[in-house]
Amino acid sequence: MSERMTSVQVPGTGHIGFADYGRVEPAHMIARLREIARVEMEAAQRVLEAPDCAFVVETYTGIHVQRDRKRIWPTDQEIGGRDA
Repeated sequence: MSERMTSVQVPGTGHIGFADYGRVEPAHMIARLREIARVEMEAAQRVLEAPDCAFVVETYTGIHVQRDRKRIWPTDQEIGGRDA
């Protein structure tokens, strides 16, 4: 048996949108998507403004269970030189 769902999106924005269980009022769904977009926009702005030394890049084996995790950026040299 399948659940009734309600989804909201703006065509042309790619896969941006969300779904909720049940039949939900359109105004609620639109308001909720706008709130999600505000939060994601704030996070995106922080990423765009961050200097390279603020990023952490790691390599590892596995998709679900991650093993042999190693940091490749910043290197130990960069870690010692940045204000943490």
